[in-house]
Amino acid sequence: MELAAASSPERLIEWTRVLFEDLRRNVAEAHRTMPAGLVLVIWNRLGLMMRTFQALIVKRAAGKLMAPRPRAARAAPPEAEVSAGAAAGAAQPRRAVPASLLPRGRCWLLKLAPRVAELGMRVQIYLADPEIVALLEASPVARRLARALVRMMGTRPEPATAQALRRRPGEPGERKARPRKERIRRLKKSELWRPTKGGLWPAGSAGLARDCAHITPRPKEELLRQLAEVRAWLRSEAAAAGRPPKAADDGFT
Repeated sequence: MELAAASSPERLIEWTRVLFEDLRRNVAEAHRTMPAGLVLVIWNRLGLMMRTFQALIVKRAAGKLMAPRPRAARAAPPEAEVSAGAAAGAAQPRRAVPASLLPRGRCWLLKLAPRVAELGMRVQIYLADPEIVALLEASPVARRLARALVRMMGTRPEPATAQALRRRPGEPGERKARPRKERIRRLKKSELWRPTKGGLWPAGSAGLARDCAHITPRPKEELLRQLAEVRAWLRSEAAAAGRPPKAADDGFT
């Protein structure tokens, strides 16, 4: 049963029930490959999502859907209260946050129950309905449920749905804009050294050339002569240590 032309709240509620019941049925059929406890957890999770969507649809139709209140910035407490709170927190053990029983990652439901992939297009059509998009725009709870549904199904939402699923300023989980790091480009060999009449000279700004004006560049022949002397010394050291000389091991090739 497909209710793609849902418009009234009653039809939206029925459409939601049919879609999530089909999802739960396909999950139950994968009980041979999944532990029974995991099947039950996913079954209950889908049922909770279905009932929450239906309740939000009813509230929006009745005009009782409250707009999310912006988070008020907390004032910084005095130093005395901070030290007292830190001492009390150190005295009491921190309460452990229970881990989620459901898997994480994209398409995790498809990996456990492959037959759920048959309903991917229906989920995409459901979330692209104008009434559902309006509900996502108005309710943070609906946005969280829809993001979880898209993540577990691995569907690609429509542009209008993707715009509605974006987190609002002040909403939990909002990604703060980070300043982009300036990339440092690796200079080429031709950019590091530039040929001059007297030999090679470090390429750089005019300030570098001005600061190094008192340094006389060495001729290329002198640099090659010093390099040959270093290579000869390395070969003599290798012969004294009983190692065979290697031309590629002197570090100057």
